[in-house]
Amino acid sequence: MPLSPVVSPAPGTAQGALLLHELAMRVNELIVLLSQMPADAEVVVKGYEEGVDDVVDVTLVQIRKGFYKEWYYGKHAIDKAGDVQAVFIAGPERQPE
Repeated sequence: MPLSPVVSPAPGTAQGALLLHELAMRVNELIVLLSQMPADAEVVVKGYEEGVDDVVDVTLVQIRKGFYKEWYYGKHAIDKAGDVQAVFIAGPERQPE
């Protein structure tokens, strides 16, 4: 049985994060979360490296576009003072084993 999204505080974001825990998110769950976001917001994902992960977090954030120039960073920075509203779709934060 899929878990329902729950609201969780997300420091540094414009609004709280909507999270799913333990199970891989399904398309219908992602649609529900995205339908709660502003339709004109940009959509961003974390930059860098290889592979794929499950989606676990959909958060409304402010970004500063074109902030990073280095190839190994994503182009934009999440910044409360940023002038662009975006939906950040994230996977889990992984740690070295």
